Amino acid sequence: MDDFPANSHLSFDMFVPAKEIGKLIDGWNEYMSTNWTDNDVVTYVKLNADADISALEQKITKLISENYGPEEKFNSTFSLQPLAAIHFNSADIKGVEGGFNENEGKIYYVLLFLSIGILILLIAAFNYMNLSTAAALQRSKEIGLRKTAGASRTQLILQFLSETTILTFIALILSVFIADLLLPYLNNFTDKAMVLQLLDFRIWIGLILLGLLIGVLSGSYPAYLITKVTPSAALKAEIHFGSKGYNLRKALVLAQFTIAIVMIIGTLVINRQNNFLKEKDLGFQVDNLVTIDINSQILRNDFEAIKSEMNTLSAVSSVTVSSRVPGEWKDFPLIEAKLSGNDNMDEMIFIGADADFLQTYDVNLLAGRNLMQASADSSSVLINKAAAEALGLQDVIGHQIVVENINWGGRKEVLESPYRATIVGVVEDFHFESFRQSLRPMVIGHWTNPIQKIDYYTLNVSSTDFASTLAQLQEINNRFDAENPIEYNFLDEKFERFHTDDTRQGSLFLMFSSVVILISCMGLFALASFMIRHRTKEVGIRKVLGAGLRQITLLIIKDFALLVAIAFLIASPVAYWLATQWLSDFAYQAPLSLWSFVLGGALALILAVLTVSYLTLKAASADPVKSLRNQ
Repeated sequence: MDDFPANSHLSFDMFVPAKEIGKLIDGWNEYMSTNWTDNDVVTYVKLNADADISALEQKITKLISENYGPEEKFNSTFSLQPLAAIHFNSADIKGVEGGFNENEGKIYYVLLFLSIGILILLIAAFNYMNLSTAAALQRSKEIGLRKTAGASRTQLILQFLSETTILTFIALILSVFIADLLLPYLNNFTDKAMVLQLLDFRIWIGLILLGLLIGVLSGSYPAYLITKVTPSAALKAEIHFGSKGYNLRKALVLAQFTIAIVMIIGTLVINRQNNFLKEKDLGFQVDNLVTIDINSQILRNDFEAIKSEMNTLSAVSSVTVSSRVPGEWKDFPLIEAKLSGNDNMDEMIFIGADADFLQTYDVNLLAGRNLMQASADSSSVLINKAAAEALGLQDVIGHQIVVENINWGGRKEVLESPYRATIVGVVEDFHFESFRQSLRPMVIGHWTNPIQKIDYYTLNVSSTDFASTLAQLQEINNRFDAENPIEYNFLDEKFERFHTDDTRQGSLFLMFSSVVILISCMGLFALASFMIRHRTKEVGIRKVLGAGLRQITLLIIKDFALLVAIAFLIASPVAYWLATQWLSDFAYQAPLSLWSFVLGGALALILAVLTVSYLTLKAASADPVKSLRNQ
């Protein structure tokens, strides 16, 4: 069959008929035909065009309810989700091994970057207004001559709007060309497969309407101001737009720098959080750890012999087996554990492991003893410090826990007989999951536990020549099971995967921030150009009266510094609110630093001063005779 598109929520290489699974797994067919409680598979339903979805949902709920069985109380409601809604709206829906939604999207970031894109577009439009208004001083004679020659105000407005719209459409064509050129690099950076569908007429209709909107928005206000000037004033180059227009332009620049400061602070906060997560202690040594999947019953049954073979390799310092590994990409079984004789239950992560787990992962044993390798220790468990605190005992060694239920990624399983195990040791807390998830209580059971079989080897490999070590590991694997090729992962790369999206988003935010800052500086340059032109004679008079270069420079710059200071006061609470909202998605957060805000304001101020310095110094050092010549 054809490849599924890259943006599909399904990612696979082959389909296998369900009946074939019955040949591989004993009892599968009976389980599938009689079980009405588990959600091991995802069901897709193709509806008729006139189907009543609400009525169908009720029928499905009723059907399940009637077949659920008396042993479990039915309290579920079933609903259907449109296929197109899966990408953004299925974060809490898990399929088998988490493979239901491989390319899960977050609408929050789409809306965030869309909002930033709109802001950049509006800032560019506002800047054009300021630049056009400032440029009108150089087109005063043209305006005066056109009005003297009989051009009406409507004709002049249409002329300016036409100029703006033509420029906008030239920019539009260039932007489409550049976007198409850069899209492969963007896809490579974001690990997406976005396509610019230029043959879709709806895209062009949207772009044309956007071009018209921006053209009219950018050109309307300058056209209105410029065309209301009288011919005599225009011919004398005495165009004055009044304080209202000047205040509006200041307000636009103020808004731009407010946005720019918010973006700068946001970039600093994101970068600080990403660095915090990368540097946070996991509670175990993640470097040099290689995991190998146990993909057959042969490799599982002979694990002790295979471990012995692996331990003979010079590059391997220790080997362990476990049912799950840190940085796991599969669902964790969550058990409901309680102390024997106590009805209070706590949900805890459960993994099965052998006696070498603590050594291989370099996890500290705080109290008690380690698990023993012999199967006689099958009813012993280790717990982490968080689990000891959840159980509410100062000394948990020797106490017995009871497990009756297991949660498999949303599917609840009731054990035929409760699993009773004795706590023999307490280990230091260590992170099995992303830092978006708070550290949870954990039980480490013996590898012979009845809950979950071993599924991974983990090797502590010190070799710099991993290719040679891998060849030796493959040889060991093939000696025991030649039909199942070795499948391995570096554990540090798996943990890095947790931060990949955040790192990319931080980089994108930095790029957007840079664009916003650049455009804001252009807007400030336009305002400075306009203001300095209006203050040329004032500067000349001050120089004649003895003002020095430094005094005049500070006089002009302080107005813009005040503008940035006001922008900082407005931006700070906005940035604080946005930062706290973004950080709320993480269980572990870098504290919001005052320096992030101070640095954001300081950077904006420095950029503002540098932007207007050239024009300011030029005006301050100009010959006062030339400035006053027309007086």
